[in-house]
Amino acid sequence: MMILANNQSKNSWTLELFINPGKILILTVVAIAFVLVISGIVIILMHIKEKKEDSRNRPQIDYF
Repeated sequence: MMILANNQSKNSWTLELFINPGKILILTVVAIAFVLVISGIVIILMHIKEKKEDSRNRPQIDYF
């Protein structure tokens, strides 16, 4: 975003946007979705690993 200022008249200042917000919005949504999916996969895998370790470390109770 750039502001083009004219020192002689403050009413003639212009504001220009050099990016297309539509394309950036789609890219942002895709990137955030990708990061959330990868984070979810990592969380699920770590949860499964932790449950396996807990079951291995739990003492086995022998009932007669």
